[in-house]
Amino acid sequence: MNSTRSSVRECRGRARRAAVLAGALVALAAALLFPVAAGAQCTNCTTTVIGNDVVHTFTQNGTFTPPAGIVAVQYLVVGGGGGGGGITAVANVGGAGGGGAGGMQSGAGFAVTPLTVYNIVVGPGGAGGIGGTGPGGTGGSSSFSSATAVGGGGGASVGNNNGVAGGSGGGGRLAGTGGAGTQGNNGGNGSGATAATAAAGGGGGAGTAGADGAGNV
Repeated sequence: MNSTRSSVRECRGRARRAAVLAGALVALAAALLFPVAAGAQCTNCTTTVIGNDVVHTFTQNGTFTPPAGIVAVQYLVVGGGGGGGGITAVANVGGAGGGGAGGMQSGAGFAVTPLTVYNIVVGPGGAGGIGGTGPGGTGGSSSFSSATAVGGGGGASVGNNNGVAGGSGGGGRLAGTGGAGTQGNNGGNGSGATAATAAAGGGGGAGTAGADGAGNV
């Protein structure tokens, strides 16, 4: 009888330890009671166990497959940041606008279907601007299932004084305005009436708008 009870406790202990690996992007604590599904839960990811939660982190495109019994997850999706603006050799005063932060989407209790493959898309950062040809590039959007985080807007360049709209907007320069933030905040406005007195605004972020430029006046 003692041997039987010991075996039962050991099996249960193994099941509970194994169940820690059965989480989702961030598994709900209740999901730890469900058995582990066979096979890998994600591709191109890093898996970390934090307390009773399992976190799958993606820095490149990948897939996520909820194990058997996992029916809800928490998630955090961040878009790629926007590229900063550019200047030219003949008009290099006043600076260029900062790129905006990528948008952010998060949620808890998000319903998933066990053993279903979900594609994870990780948006790249925007390219830096080249003065006289265009502002900084918009960052790429990131997504998990129906949750999409928009990429950040590019910063203003010489000849393109307005920041670009995005998850958070890129900063403007000279008399240009910062780009609008669709999931974050606006970029800062530029200042100054001429190149000699101009300054550029910072890119917007998740918490606050970009700072306005403060030129020499």
